[in-house]
Amino acid sequence: MVRLTSVLVLLSSIPLILSASTSSASSGPAPPISTQIPRPTGPERYIGTTSITLTDPSRPEQFGIGNRRVVVQAYYPISQPRSGSKIEPYLSPLIGGLLSAQYGLPNGTLNTFRTNSYYERSPGPKFRGMYPIIFSTGMSVPRHIYTTMYEELASYGYCVFSVDHPYDAAAVEFSDGTVAYSRVPTNLTDEITEKFFQIRIKDVRFVADQLENFRRSKLMRLDQIGAFGHSLGGASAAGAMIGRTRIKAGINMDGGIWGEVGKSDVSGSFLLMGTPDHNSTVDTTWKSWRNTQDGWNKEMTVKGAKHGLFSDYPTIVDMLGFREVPGIEELVGTMKGDRARKLLSAYIRDFFGWSLKGDKLKLINKKNGQYPEVEYVERAGEKSEVEAQDSEAEQVESEYTESDAGANFGGVIWKLRA
Repeated sequence: MVRLTSVLVLLSSIPLILSASTSSASSGPAPPISTQIPRPTGPERYIGTTSITLTDPSRPEQFGIGNRRVVVQAYYPISQPRSGSKIEPYLSPLIGGLLSAQYGLPNGTLNTFRTNSYYERSPGPKFRGMYPIIFSTGMSVPRHIYTTMYEELASYGYCVFSVDHPYDAAAVEFSDGTVAYSRVPTNLTDEITEKFFQIRIKDVRFVADQLENFRRSKLMRLDQIGAFGHSLGGASAAGAMIGRTRIKAGINMDGGIWGEVGKSDVSGSFLLMGTPDHNSTVDTTWKSWRNTQDGWNKEMTVKGAKHGLFSDYPTIVDMLGFREVPGIEELVGTMKGDRARKLLSAYIRDFFGWSLKGDKLKLINKKNGQYPEVEYVERAGEKSEVEAQDSEAEQVESEYTESDAGANFGGVIWKLRA
C-alpha cells in the first residue's frame, strides 16, 4: 500500500499567513463588489451550465442512509444565453462562507466571485458532436475550485462533467436542499484513503454510464468519453479506466496512484501531469504504474508548478492580491494564474483532441517554444521526444482511425497529493 504523503507541512499554517495579511478586514463585512473570474479564451463566446443530483440504485451510501448520490455539474458551449438568464455564482453562499472561513479570509470574500457561465439546461443543436469529459476533484475539494478549467474547455467545444463526491468534498449540496459534509478525518491512513478512493472510482464510472440520460445527450459522442482529475481525482480517473468501461482516455494531474490501481493496466491512452518535486523519478507509484501499462501513456512535468497549480488556486491568489504573501509559492508555484490556465488548457485539449477526436498531437511529447515550462519523463526504452512525436504519434493516430469505426489553504484539502 502506498504511504500517505503530505504536500508540505507549511500548508497547515497558511490560514495564519493569510489572516496576518488580512487581519484588519477579517472581522469586517463581506467585500461589496462582485469579482468576475477570468474569461475563457476559446472560440465559443458563451458557456452554459447546469447541475443535477444522480442516485445510483446499485450502491448503498457508506456514510449515510439510502443509496449513493452524486452531484454533477455540466459546462458546455451555448449559442447565446436566453433573455433574463443569470450568471452562475462561483460558489453558493454555504460553500463560499465555509471556504472563506477555512482559508482564513475576510467574511464572505469568495462569495463575491462570479463565473462566466449562464444557467442554461442544455447546449443548442448547433453543438452536435461534442466530446464529453468527466472531472474528479482533489480530496476534500469542492467541484467549484476548478471552474476556470471547466469554462476554458467548454469554450473550445467540450462538454465537461464535474463530479462532487459527497462526504469527501468539504460540503456537497443536493438538489433537495440537503447537505453532505466531509467525513474525511484529519488523521488519514492508507486504509481510509483507499476507501474514499474506491468510492470515487465507482462515482466516475457511474457518471459515465449515466451520460446518455442527460438532456440533449444525443449531441455528445458517447462512444468517446474522457476522464481527468486532480490529486486523488486523477488517480480516480485511472481507476475508472480499468476493465470494461466507457472511458477511452484519461489524465492524472499530480495525483499518487493507489492500491491495486497501481498494478493494473488501463483500457485507453493516459497522460500524467506532474511537478518538479512530484513525478516518476521520485514517486515510485508513478514509475511502477507506467511500467505496468501496455497502452499509450506519457508523463510531463511543469516547471515552476506546485500541487495547487492544477486548480483555480493560482487564479484566486492573483485575484485577491496574495501573490506576494510568504509561503504562497509553496502552494501554487511561481506561475501566474493566466499562464497556468493557458498551459493546462492547451495540453489537456491536445491530449483529448488526439485520443478522443483523432487529431494529430501538436504539443505533447516534444519541446515547444510556446511552453518551455513543460518537460517529459521517459520510461526505460522509450523514444526521445522528437522521435516519439515523429513516429509514434502518427502510428497511434492511424490505430485510432481504425478503431473509431467501431487549498484548503490550511487543512485536509491540501494535505494530500493523493
